[in-house]
Amino acid sequence: GLRTVFEHIGAVPLTLVLDNATGAGHRVAWDRVSIVKVFELFVEHYRLETRFCNPNSGNEKGSVENAVGFLRRNIMVPLLNAESYAQLTRYMLERCDAMAKETHYRKGAPIGGLFAEEKAEM
Repeated sequence: GLRTVFEHIGAVPLTLVLDNATGAGHRVAWDRVSIVKVFELFVEHYRLETRFCNPNSGNEKGSVENAVGFLRRNIMVPLLNAESYAQLTRYMLERCDAMAKETHYRKGAPIGGLFAEEKAEM
């Protein structure tokens, strides 16, 4: 999960923006989320600020939906056959590492280099 990604990239973001509360807690009101204890401990351990997007508010997510679609098309097609979540995670991280060597379609620079610039801001 998130811990594996943090370890893989060697950084932890200052703020974690979550699309919904699933897995992290449950929504008790339109603008409030009750976080489950294990996720609360995770957030405290990494000193994360968390922000949950409001339901049906795509405008709060920037271009995340497009990025998810891109990754789905480029990593998970054809449909993957993994024996465990750990195996699936390893495969997906390997594909992300391979894509980091590719050139960004708009910026004309290696994706990994662009990520390194953003990572420095974490």
